[in-house]
Amino acid sequence: KAIVVDDEAPARREMRRLLAAHDDRVVVVGDARDLATARGLLLRTRPDLVFLDIRLGKASGFDLLEDIDEETAVVFVTAYDDFAVQAFEASNRYSMRNATLVVSSLGLILMKRW
Repeated sequence: KAIVVDDEAPARREMRRLLAAHDDRVVVVGDARDLATARGLLLRTRPDLVFLDIRLGKASGFDLLEDIDEETAVVFVTAYDDFAVQAFEASNRYSMRNATLVVSSLGLILMKRW
């Protein structure tokens, strides 16, 4: 089970489209455009995987990390390569063994197997 957290509707739709090709392994059970919606979705769905945009309007995807179970895999998704270092630092700070980074506007996706 996966959720997609991104403040831009076209990005959420595109991520769902890309993941649909892997529906035998990844089932998107919901998406959220802001932190409050994402927190509720985390509680309701208990996903195994979160595709998390780093920039969520004026908020930050990093603010959601405390709410994500440690065993949940997180894929940071961003169009801003400036956030790459911050994402790696966050994965260390939160002891997120299952974190990885996607830097692009949904073009280049670097994911590890879990």
